[in-house]
Amino acid sequence: MILAMREVRLGGLRFWGILFLALLGGCGVQAGPSSELSQVLESCAAQRDRESLALASEEIIAGRMNEALERLRALAPKNLGNARIPLMAVRALHRLSLEPHPGRIQTPEELEREQRKKWEALYKGRSSKDPVVRSNLLFARALFTDDRDQRADLIHKALKANPKHYFAIVLQAEELWRRGETRKASNLLKTSVALSPTLAESWLLLARLSLERGSVRLPRKHLETYLSLRPLDRNVRKNLVRLLVHELNDGDAALGHLKDLLAADPKDIESLMHLGAARWRKGQYAKAAAIYLRILRLNPGETRAALNLGNLYFEAYKKPVLAWKAYQYLLGLPPSDDPFAIMSQKLFVPTRLKKIEKIFKEKKRPLPTLPKSLEDLRVPLAEGGVPLGKELLD
Repeated sequence: MILAMREVRLGGLRFWGILFLALLGGCGVQAGPSSELSQVLESCAAQRDRESLALASEEIIAGRMNEALERLRALAPKNLGNARIPLMAVRALHRLSLEPHPGRIQTPEELEREQRKKWEALYKGRSSKDPVVRSNLLFARALFTDDRDQRADLIHKALKANPKHYFAIVLQAEELWRRGETRKASNLLKTSVALSPTLAESWLLLARLSLERGSVRLPRKHLETYLSLRPLDRNVRKNLVRLLVHELNDGDAALGHLKDLLAADPKDIESLMHLGAARWRKGQYAKAAAIYLRILRLNPGETRAALNLGNLYFEAYKKPVLAWKAYQYLLGLPPSDDPFAIMSQKLFVPTRLKKIEKIFKEKKRPLPTLPKSLEDLRVPLAEGGVPLGKELLD
């Protein structure tokens, strides 16, 4: 079975990129385990500062990055042991660099780099005899530096000052992963979740590492744990769905997540592609075909849906006439910029069409007519087709 799907990557970002994803859950600053360490790393001593930190989180979620940064700048000197403050600042700076700004002279990368240096200087100019605070100062500087050697040195010093700084442990694990030392990275992440089971970032990177080491069941557990902490992270939920459908063949579990994704956005092409694949793997060919047609109605140039529809008709549904029409529809689309689609349009589909035409010739049947619209690609209701609009999650 060939399913034309683009794999959604779980990683490939710098560590703070992973943290941006983790903080997108809309949950604000989540409380970690009840311990003296987590109270320092994730909270503020003064009630007024705790309220201000919560407001900064809300401002980031609402897109008011400048307001959040001003609030965080005021909080940082008074809460040098708080790791959430620099993490939130990194996210806000990154989001600001992505916003369009007509009068901007500097490039977004230059602007973000300049702001990072200011934040690194803020922490660099501070010191403390408290090992927890000293460790966090080094961790914060590591977050803001672009120099990888300097970052590695700062992380090492941070963990020497406080071996239980679980945010620094995750940052070190990410550096080890980038160097290919996946076993060491995995062990560090296990240490971090032992110290703080609610550390969503660790579960996310553990899933990536487990996948790279050839496991498919462990990543599922790690992603499910992550989503229990960050339930609004759509990108990670899509990764879990892809894993369930294409690696674990658990369509029932995937459908539960797809209900949430499609309830929020019924026109989400990636979720619909996963839904079509789930229906196909469950043997619900008519529903799968209807879903691919739904995608083509939303985006007539979606080559993956056209290819999957042709493959479904030929390989599973055993409807060579409809397969021929779906493949012809695909060949009639403008050349795709997707490498897999290009290969399909140039090589795979023409070869498959010749095979189908040979079947017609052997059975002394004429070639079908070329499709004039998407209706020509639909399974007739009399042959078990599904009424459009009823095929999604029933």
